[in-house]
Amino acid sequence: MGNLADLEIFSRVVASGSMSAAGRELGLQPAIISKRIKRLEERLGTRLLQRTTRQISLTEAPAFISGWCRHWRAWKKRKPLHRANPARCAAA
Repeated sequence: MGNLADLEIFSRVVASGSMSAAGRELGLQPAIISKRIKRLEERLGTRLLQRTTRQISLTEAPAFISGWCRHWRAWKKRKPLHRANPARCAAA
């Protein structure tokens, strides 16, 4: 699994609100989802998600990354979020 796959996993976790839900969508076990998020965090040198046993939430660091992931997923589906100004994606 490469960098884009890890970003896709991160994007799904953020969109679904849980690693379990993201795992169901992607056909992966939550433990694998957790490992991929940890690997992405290590690669980026920052914590992206605050995890508890009941919920996850974004830390301050990934606001831009989360916006970029939403835009990337929309592009992947050929439906850009902001055609006139892709930079607005982070603010969406």
